[in-house]
Order: sequence, then C-alpha cells, then structure tokens
Amino acid sequence: MRTSTTTVPCPLWQPERRRRGQVMDTTFKVLIPLAVLAALAIGLELGAFDVYRHLFDAKRYHTPLLALGSGYGLAFLVFQ
Repeated sequence: MRTSTTTVPCPLWQPERRRRGQVMDTTFKVLIPLAVLAALAIGLELGAFDVYRHLFDAKRYHTPLLALGSGYGLAFLVFQ
C-alpha cells in the first residue's frame, strides 16, 4: 500500500529568518541573565535580602528542619 506524503518547507530554513532567529536567541541568552543579576544587585542594595540573611544566622536555628524551610523560602523567592 502506497501513501503519498508532501513536505512543507520550514520557514526557519530560509537563511535570513534563521539568522534573525539566531540573533534573537543570542540576545535573549545574554539579556535574561543580565536582568536577573541586575535585579539581584538592586535587591541587595535596597536590603531586600537582609531578613533572609538574618534568618540564616547560625544562632537562629535549633533544628535543621527550620533552616531547610528558610532555605526553601529563599530559593522560592529567588527563582520566581
């Protein structure tokens, strides 16, 4: 039994679109980490993480479970 298939050329195979896509990909790969680092630097400058730094003080925790919960909260905040 024969089946006929047709191929539709992908628009990204065209050189100008591929080049533009690569430029946008590289731009996003550079700009997104820079934006995250800038937000982190601004947060540190304004003191947004002072409470977490105070919570991570070694004298604050009597059990490792509380330290783990605080670490989870900080990781959740950072990766949002």
